Amino acid sequence: MNVERRKFDRHPVSNNLFYVFNHDSTEMAEIKDMSKGGLKFEYLPVEQQKTQWKLIDIFSKTSRHVYTLGIPCKLIYDIITLEEDHSFMGSPARIAGLQFGRLDKNQKKKIDTLLNMIQEKVQV
Repeated sequence: MNVERRKFDRHPVSNNLFYVFNHDSTEMAEIKDMSKGGLKFEYLPVEQQKTQWKLIDIFSKTSRHVYTLGIPCKLIYDIITLEEDHSFMGSPARIAGLQFGRLDKNQKKKIDTLLNMIQEKVQV
């Protein structure tokens, strides 16, 4: 039996509303779910080696243009995914989970705003 170790509830993200950008590479990823403590995302690696996700930016694709920059994080997992409707051309898609590091007041406020948007199921 798996025991849930997360401190915060996860909120699924639909409609490709939010993206994460990696400071250490050119990778961009689509956020799949998010909580106050971290997020899960899907990406197509541009390099053959595993990507380090230590510092990220989060952007919304909504008319509200909410974003937060320079979020420190720790990679928890990074696995290959083979889901329906994914191409077998090039690199396989990957799913990764990040835990947020120490956030300043402004970053915490922006994360709360993003979570409120997710819970409201904001449309693009």
